[in-house]
Amino acid sequence: MDGTQDGQQLIQPVNGQPAVLAFTGRRLDGVIVFTVDRDRISSVQVLGDPRRLGLLRAQLEGVRHGDN
Repeated sequence: MDGTQDGQQLIQPVNGQPAVLAFTGRRLDGVIVFTVDRDRISSVQVLGDPRRLGLLRAQLEGVRHGDN
């Protein structure tokens, strides 16, 4: 994130796991996914690569436009 716009975070499941989605404006810039095992966080995956975020961005755009 370049700091020129306000960032926002949204807690939303990703692939059935709790996650935090980070946005700059309406653009998804990163995702933190928590793997939970027996009510404990067993791993944390941080995604920031635009290529890896592409599919999730496309899915979010579909939801935003009612294309589920």
